[in-house]
Amino acid sequence: MNDQHNLKIIAILLFVVMICILLFSEKLNKKLFSFFELTDESLSKQKLFKLALLGPLFIASLLCFPIWFDDSITLNFSPSGYEDFLTFFKLPIGVWSLSIPLVAIVAHIHRTIQTASQLEVTRRKNIGDTFFAHHKYITEALSKFPEYTTKINLTEFTKKVSEPYKVYNKLFEKSSYETGLVINDISRKFNLIQDDINSIVVYLNKAKTRKDNTLGKMDDLYNLIKKLNNLNKSCTVSIKESKENYLFMYKDSKATTKLVMVYENEDELKNDLKYSIELISSICALMNKRLEIKDVLHYYINVFNHRHYYFKNIFDKVIRTQNSIEFGIALKISDKYDQEYQAYTETLEIQEYVAQTNKH
Repeated sequence: MNDQHNLKIIAILLFVVMICILLFSEKLNKKLFSFFELTDESLSKQKLFKLALLGPLFIASLLCFPIWFDDSITLNFSPSGYEDFLTFFKLPIGVWSLSIPLVAIVAHIHRTIQTASQLEVTRRKNIGDTFFAHHKYITEALSKFPEYTTKINLTEFTKKVSEPYKVYNKLFEKSSYETGLVINDISRKFNLIQDDINSIVVYLNKAKTRKDNTLGKMDDLYNLIKKLNNLNKSCTVSIKESKENYLFMYKDSKATTKLVMVYENEDELKNDLKYSIELISSICALMNKRLEIKDVLHYYINVFNHRHYYFKNIFDKVIRTQNSIEFGIALKISDKYDQEYQAYTETLEIQEYVAQTNKH
């Protein structure tokens, strides 16, 4: 009796240890649960469904072995025989019948998973459809924006939104077919555009008040053009590029300053700035955003009387050059620009003499 009792205790302990191993072994749990994981495939392909259907049958079959090998039990096709059958096989039949509720539970969970999968597919499709609809609407609208023809660097130049798809990608860079339409940072993008426009206003205000401060105006003009090009690049508004440009140089007791730009005169700058602002304002309006255009910028790009030409003393003394766009300063102790400045003054004198001669 003691031996049987000890065996029972050992069996119970082994059972408890096995259960603990199953519960606390993370790697074993992952493999076990992944093996029986339900997917949205058909129910007949689910391992858990096969286990719920065949597991009770297998256990019931094992429980039948002692009964099948009992010589005292014989086949008896009579009412008493059927009653004995139900009595002897009560436990195996009960275990086997467990497959009915187990299969029903598995089928219900599987149906829930399929429904969730279908909803996810529908959700992803709706996200993709929304993205493509928005992408098509914005890019088509951008491609229909007006084009402005102006004169820059002696040639006609067309201002337009040259790459609508790039504009969309820059404004909605986090949007895609998978993520859908993401507009969380759209306000930040327009704030950057507004900041560049505000910077242009600052440089115009400075140039307006500098009067005869040529060096300061050169710095304002260079920074204004730089901000204008940044604006155009951010919205893929076309930028004039040329192998030949215009040079202005200024020398005082401290340094020699050099400015190379694409514009021959201030009217070209004003028109380029005007059409860029109009196109960029239209892009913002398309996104339901309104840019603030300060008065000084509004009057500068729209009014063409002498009071609204802030860089006249620079543009009146430009000469044509093969140099690339540049802004540089060489201190007096350096001779970096000496020869170039000498050539500039000589060319400027010839140019002014020809202009005076043509007048007479």
